[in-house]
Amino acid sequence: MVRIIAGAAGGRALKVPSGLTRPTSDRVREALFSLLEARLDGRGGWAGKRVLDLYAGSGAVALEALSRGAACALAVDSSPAAIRAAKANATALDLAERLAFQLGRVEQVVSGPRLPARLAKPAPDPSPAGGAVSGGFDLVFLDPPYDLAPAAVNAVLASLAAPSGPGGRPPWLVGGALVVLERSVRSPAPEWPADWEDLGTRKYGDTALHLARAGDLAPGDGDMNRGVATVAITRDGRTASDRARAGSGRRKATGRGETEGL
Repeated sequence: MVRIIAGAAGGRALKVPSGLTRPTSDRVREALFSLLEARLDGRGGWAGKRVLDLYAGSGAVALEALSRGAACALAVDSSPAAIRAAKANATALDLAERLAFQLGRVEQVVSGPRLPARLAKPAPDPSPAGGAVSGGFDLVFLDPPYDLAPAAVNAVLASLAAPSGPGGRPPWLVGGALVVLERSVRSPAPEWPADWEDLGTRKYGDTALHLARAGDLAPGDGDMNRGVATVAITRDGRTASDRARAGSGRRKATGRGETEGL
């Protein structure tokens, strides 16, 4: 049984779609979060951190981060059953206000012309100081299928590293963001983008965790303090521009591939 390991929801069980996902084991997840917390020590811990969970499955990693105090998270997966399970888990754990979902192929989502229109619902910083959270993502976890071609995995990493995307899309990451890739120990090491720092590989049985730190963004490319990559979220999970388009009658539902708030 998959459970949240620590934090506000520690010990709570998660629903996992049978046969559709390969959830990260509790042992590997515990090791992963020990590594992350060591890296976050001195950087404010989890408070205010925004998490991107790619190939999210049941949302266990995103939910673990939220349980430990991350501000908000976005879970991306191509399986409707996985997204339904992740939404049910978020609701059961009372974390739905801080988790949003994108149904679609990761390779297409990260290389798209814009950031998803709906990120998390209001994303308060749970630290005593409180306040709004802005900027791109501070932490990315990728758990692609083990049989996904290395070239496809490297292409996703390259898209995450791009300072901007088609149509002027803001960058996905803040400078210095932590990136963790889970792969089989038999898979080749990833080809990290040129300006990323390789933080090494940890192996746990058949699983390898590859860690890197994203390069600093050039001035004007999305410094989180300037909020270039910020998406302002309303109570219904939509951005201000979404509401404007809806009001004008020009916005149509996109169906599959649209980000969903809860």
